[in-house]
Amino acid sequence: MNVGHFHKEEYVKFINFKRAVYWKEKELSLQTYVINKILADSIPLIRFVDLREGKEWQFDTAKVMKGGLIRKVGPEEQFYFSLRLATVKELPPEYKKEETQ
Repeated sequence: MNVGHFHKEEYVKFINFKRAVYWKEKELSLQTYVINKILADSIPLIRFVDLREGKEWQFDTAKVMKGGLIRKVGPEEQFYFSLRLATVKELPPEYKKEETQ
């Protein structure tokens, strides 16, 4: 699973953390059109949620924009930013822990 959506004042992306991280640089990425919408809509919070791990990584959009950059690592350019910018939180028990692909 690798699905993101906008919800109120945040962008939430459900991921399999072990597959989503660019481990060489310890970074996550978002497609440039997603970053453009986050900026256009003044979305203050970006969340990456891994139901299998039972954790989420919360990012302040302003810090992400200051510390990130557009780079082509795979088939398309994406906006990369460091995991160090995240606040990691355990998911509340009401989250159903499902297998992610």
